[in-house]
Amino acid sequence: PVWATLRGWPFHRTGSTSLADHFEPVILLLAPFTALHQGAETLLLLQVVALALGAIPVFELALAELRSPPLALAFAAAYLLTPALEAPHAADFHPVVLAVPAFLVAWCALRRGHPGRAVAFALLAVSAREDASYLGVLVGVWLLLRGRRKLGASLVLVSLAYAALAWGVVIPRYAGAVWGSRYAYAARYAHLTGGQGGLFTAFVKHPDRVVSTLLERDRVAYALGLLAGVGFLPLLAPEVLVLGAPYFLLNALSDYPATYSGELHYSAILVPFLLLAAIRAGRRVLSLREGIPLRAALGAWLLLWSLGYHHLRGFTPLACGFSYPRITPHHRLLARFRALIPPDASLATTSALYPHFSARFQIHLYPEVNGAEYVLLDVASLTDVNPVDAHRRFEELLDEGYGIVDAADGYVLLRRGAQGRDLPDGFYSFVRVEDAAPGARSEVDFGPVRFLGAELLRFKEGKLHRVRTYWQVLEKPPSGLRIRPFVLGCDGRLVSSPEEHPIPALLWYPPSRWEAGEVLAFDTLPLDLGDCAVLAVGVFSGEDWGALERRLPAGEVSSPCPALPFSGMTWVQAVAWERAGQPLCPFVPPERRPWRRRCDLPDAPRIADAVFGGRLALVRFGYPKAVSRGGELPVTLSWRPLVQLTEDYSIFVHLKDSEGRVVAQQDGPPVWFTPMGTSWWVPGWEYPDRRVVSIPEDASPGRYSLVVGVYRWQDLTRLPVGEGDSVVLGEVVIR
Repeated sequence: PVWATLRGWPFHRTGSTSLADHFEPVILLLAPFTALHQGAETLLLLQVVALALGAIPVFELALAELRSPPLALAFAAAYLLTPALEAPHAADFHPVVLAVPAFLVAWCALRRGHPGRAVAFALLAVSAREDASYLGVLVGVWLLLRGRRKLGASLVLVSLAYAALAWGVVIPRYAGAVWGSRYAYAARYAHLTGGQGGLFTAFVKHPDRVVSTLLERDRVAYALGLLAGVGFLPLLAPEVLVLGAPYFLLNALSDYPATYSGELHYSAILVPFLLLAAIRAGRRVLSLREGIPLRAALGAWLLLWSLGYHHLRGFTPLACGFSYPRITPHHRLLARFRALIPPDASLATTSALYPHFSARFQIHLYPEVNGAEYVLLDVASLTDVNPVDAHRRFEELLDEGYGIVDAADGYVLLRRGAQGRDLPDGFYSFVRVEDAAPGARSEVDFGPVRFLGAELLRFKEGKLHRVRTYWQVLEKPPSGLRIRPFVLGCDGRLVSSPEEHPIPALLWYPPSRWEAGEVLAFDTLPLDLGDCAVLAVGVFSGEDWGALERRLPAGEVSSPCPALPFSGMTWVQAVAWERAGQPLCPFVPPERRPWRRRCDLPDAPRIADAVFGGRLALVRFGYPKAVSRGGELPVTLSWRPLVQLTEDYSIFVHLKDSEGRVVAQQDGPPVWFTPMGTSWWVPGWEYPDRRVVSIPEDASPGRYSLVVGVYRWQDLTRLPVGEGDSVVLGEVVIR
């Protein structure tokens, strides 16, 4: 739309108009900049520079309130370190974020007694999007309260008229044709009203639903994250913080998780309110007692929180898990395909390539083609389309008269009327790896193929990850062979499998095409892995993974972290990750680190004569010898099935006093990152079991016995061991 506006087609978007989504008159001001450079880079640079310049009014506002240049610099630094202001640059270009610096300049102008400048920048902020009219109303009300009634009233009326025009006339006129409703984003709040009415209706008729939604864990975490970036100081100035409530509620009450994830662009508009409230709170703190020590303490508090939260959730080299973007040979190869597409030709392309070709009047987002003359795909970066649909649409296009013009390293260019139908071998190079070095190495042989390991790829600098698995082809796979990498969560749920979340590259390069000697890498779709995750792998033939006889048994297994086989060696729990701060981290072998992690096996000597029911042996264990009241006692056990178990047994760990009374306990199936059914275990293998016993606050200090047993959960029948039904591991001191 910005490019087309400069060429006399305001707000034009292929097949419709951007006015169907938002009313953003600021596009009219942005369009001339694209005359300097025709490309998306211009808009991204404008976005970065504009938001960075917002640190200047923050500094001036803090200096005026706190009268301390070092402290004002601390607030400016906190502004720049806010992840909510960095996330938009990793996502896209959105005009609404330009309202952030414009509103801050307007507020600064008000404080410095420049009402004309305040009105000008308030109107600039308002033009960024229809809901930014609220910012104009705030500035107008301030002017009214300060005696500039005519100017303030005019700004309030203009802002309200702008909102009425946007929501009442412009957007409904175009949204109906595109989305079938007056406002597309109203659907995000339908869960509060059952589809009857909008967000205002929810507050009036269903306040209970509003409150229960806001109290959900993810939404509470969202609010805490916003406050953490400024050291929770805004809580000391609630009258300022509450001014941002409309934007917070729009984000937190949405059923679209991205709005309250702290990622993308949605939270940027809240930053001015957080900083203004934090500055006001700083003045209140300093009013308690003037002096350099208190100023230094306030600045240190703010910077420590800003840097700490930025380290966890930020997007710069100061953030945990940051990796510098690299321009790879794959990226450079795009120039070869760009040269084959005329600049005025209609084009359909994938989301990763769309910005590189958007300077044209007809461009469609694949899999929509709509008769475009050219279709360019990058299947190595295809993430916004269901992989099955994307591959199926490609095959349909070949049947509809499109042919392959060129293809290489995951790129394929189609043209209407071309004759080519076969993908060259060079197209598949995007999955071939010269030197596989997975972040978590774990080798498992499955006949003709060998699993080499895996690693996590942080997706768009957010909390989502793609799981990349590495495979070596030992010999030409037989027809019908399939690999099955699947991910399990901490609670045992299936997070991802090729059936539910197809792996894009496998659709284009299935095992039937593999050649002996190749090393291949395959990425899953972006996944939310939670606090820990387990990657399991298996190989089978045919269509049904559930057919045990069709699975290939695992041969040699080698891994620094216990790689555990299950179901007759037909699948292996190969790699585990846990969240150590941010992001998820793989197991690190003990010899490479000085600390212990949950992957560690107990280092206690093996024990004898602890065989339960003649079928399950407890071979070793580990636990701390002392624990505090109200604390947690981690206990790690190692089990070895002596025969094939046919039932899923549960394990109990009891802490007993001198009279045999249980003061604390933990029961349940064996757990190693994820629950493990004992009927899956392979006889002769050692299976670790990690459990945590919570110690009551009112437990009496003293010595307690740590007792372990095994039982059938269906009827609570315990398996005998020796002459009893449990084993005493030793003593624990409760302090």
